[in-house]
Amino acid sequence: MEGGHLLCKYHLTRRQFIAGGIGIIGTTFFLYYERHSVAVTKYRVSIANLPKEFEGFTILHLTDLHSKRYGRELIQGLRPKPIFFVSGNHEWRYHFHIQEPLINEGVHVLQNEAYTYSIGNSHIWIVGVNDPYTHRDDLSKATGRISDQAPKILLAHAPDILTKAAGDDIELVLVGHTHGGEIRLPLLGAIYVPGQALFPKYDYGEFRYKNTSMIINCGLGESTHFPFRFCSRPEIVLVKLVS
Repeated sequence: MEGGHLLCKYHLTRRQFIAGGIGIIGTTFFLYYERHSVAVTKYRVSIANLPKEFEGFTILHLTDLHSKRYGRELIQGLRPKPIFFVSGNHEWRYHFHIQEPLINEGVHVLQNEAYTYSIGNSHIWIVGVNDPYTHRDDLSKATGRISDQAPKILLAHAPDILTKAAGDDIELVLVGHTHGGEIRLPLLGAIYVPGQALFPKYDYGEFRYKNTSMIINCGLGESTHFPFRFCSRPEIVLVKLVS
């Protein structure tokens, strides 16, 4: 102790220095991998009244691209299959400028409405609502023209809509918004999701409420203010429908 100060001398050994460097490099690589390595997750969802023409029908679900780019030919590459789009909170923040370019590319932009998708003489309903997180969704309006018992698949940005969907007897809901929490702890899951506070219930994966299944996709992009991922890789989802 000299002049009221505690002096502490500590010298790193060469081995400690090398180990520390390897740890930093390893952590940096892991965080880069977690952010840029895209996972493909597959689900099978049983639907009781699924027409036989739709047995094995597979849906590709992409969400939350944010600032990620996958080439100017992404939409062209997904054709000739029909493409559906619903808005999220960021579209409304920036006045939904993306709508017109998508329509010009032949994308079906669903704003609180339903679309009949047919194979042969059978069909299902693709229902799309505006962002539930910013309270722009109107599910009653979207399902208003549905006049039969064909299966209904709901596209929405955020999982807030699950109870409404179950009330409308919708068989499957596909959502994103949460990014899987971006930071996930083993066994505990996401620490935080906007709108759900700490350790949220609806963070990632498949959930069921009454007769409705909901799949939450991790998405492809990250938060603007905290662009990191941990145990929550970017994700593409494939959903196979079975009877």
